[in-house]
Amino acid sequence: MQLYGKLMTILASALAIAFLTPIASSAQTADPLAYVIRARVSNKVLDVPGFAANDGARIQQIVDNGGINQEWELVPVSNDYYKILSRWSGKVLDVPGFATNDGAQIQQFTDNGGLNQQWRLVPVGGGFVKFVSRWSGKVLDVPGGSTANGVIIQQFTDNGGINQQFQLIPITPVYKVVSRVSWKVLDVPGFDTDNHVLIQQFTDNGGINQQWTFVPTNSGYVKIISGSSGKALDIPNGDPANNVRLQQFTENGGLNQQWRLVKLADGYFKIISRATAKALDVPSGATADGVIIQQFTDHGGINQQWRLIRVR
Repeated sequence: MQLYGKLMTILASALAIAFLTPIASSAQTADPLAYVIRARVSNKVLDVPGFAANDGARIQQIVDNGGINQEWELVPVSNDYYKILSRWSGKVLDVPGFATNDGAQIQQFTDNGGLNQQWRLVPVGGGFVKFVSRWSGKVLDVPGGSTANGVIIQQFTDNGGINQQFQLIPITPVYKVVSRVSWKVLDVPGFDTDNHVLIQQFTDNGGINQQWTFVPTNSGYVKIISGSSGKALDIPNGDPANNVRLQQFTENGGLNQQWRLVKLADGYFKIISRATAKALDVPSGATADGVIIQQFTDHGGINQQWRLIRVR
């Protein structure tokens, strides 16, 4: 807990970045220590090439593509040091063979508790840090300040260069919202970005118009934001009637855009409007594509139950 607290201090004050707040006490959330690690010199991110899962895969920089092979967790060890764990492979950043020389290429390797797998985060200002190896005292470094994709990250003597500075960017979790009755997902038809577009259920096709982020407001409520339009899930005019069809609309802070996630058995949730206390509902339990989602009095039916499946 002491280490966690120190990391919070580093990232809140020195890095000046915001931390993820849990969606709700009962909902799925991201690990609050999960990040993309972006190089200051290149704007590229640390990446496990080709989704490799083997020991010895060299860590590269590449353009951010949203892959889980570019996501990292910081695991406290002791004395302000951390392991840097790949979310894809479960391996950690490692200085091969306990090397102490400049130019040693950083790899991923099975966690063995070695000092060559432990790193200290040192703020350098502007929201950036350097990563210092506990074993060698060298820092993570983009060779020659290269901006190219595929360049292998190395360790090098600390020289204060911006090619040795990195930004930790918290990962905002993204979900698809799956109906228990139909196994369809919430969908913005045709990737439409207009206000008043009605929200439907549709077969899961992996589209960004079927992806949603859950943004905390207060008192355990969230806004549900479309990945394709950036609009919020909205009850038109806060109408409290049954069978009112849901739309997307520009965020405006209204209670008709706020929702409470109520955990049920088997990993499902009810999604309840703050404005009307009605539940997100598939009309009559229909299973067809294109059925418009409505609000309805909470009655416990499986057509009002939803699973949140994380896609990032």
